[in-house]
Amino acid sequence: MRVWSPAAGWTEQDIAQISFGYGMFTGGFGLHYGLERVGATVVPVSSGNTERQLMFMSDFATTVLISTPSYAAHLAEQAKDSGMRIGEDLRLKWGLFGAEP
Repeated sequence: MRVWSPAAGWTEQDIAQISFGYGMFTGGFGLHYGLERVGATVVPVSSGNTERQLMFMSDFATTVLISTPSYAAHLAEQAKDSGMRIGEDLRLKWGLFGAEP
């Protein structure tokens, strides 16, 4: 049975990588539990360590990236510099960016 998320269109077919912190900031946990509710797999990487983030995106075939806009841009630059390609090395389909002005 396919579950649809009216909030963003994610389903149990998605693998979401949360790159927000899981400390006192509640964004990480709120997103984590919401994604589990629609059946998505959650990779709770937390923030920082760009090389590890990209490795997890590749290894887990992440389809959803959740981060700040500036960190998403930084990840994209680092992925390009390391020769990674979306659609081949990275399976990203969705992005949810926030927590910055």
